[in-house]
Amino acid sequence: MKIIIYGYGKCGKAYEKYVKEWKLAEIVAVTDKKYESISNERQDSLFISIDECQEVDYDYIVITPIGYENEIRNELIQKGFNNDKIKEIFNFDITTQNQAKDKYCISCNKDVVDFMEMGQENNIFT
Repeated sequence: MKIIIYGYGKCGKAYEKYVKEWKLAEIVAVTDKKYESISNERQDSLFISIDECQEVDYDYIVITPIGYENEIRNELIQKGFNNDKIKEIFNFDITTQNQAKDKYCISCNKDVVDFMEMGQENNIFT
């Protein structure tokens, strides 16, 4: 599966690390509304503008900013992205069938492969 990560804040960075660590999908691009300021921070070819994402072969765009999902979805649809390919981070099960889901999430009431590193004690917040 090929994904584009939309949002490069704390949650987006943690999600990128999680996907890479567990080899859950191929990240083909990372984008953010604040492209100009973040492109200086991130110097790799995966970080592209939202408009450049139209040229990328992908299966899903995963929205990582929490609380802005509808606004971002509407913006992407207006730019011509397929609504069915736009997923919110916590409503999208990226795991594959052959990975053991040996943990249980009390928030979504589902078995999961692992949890993303979050919270104040995590180094993504320092």
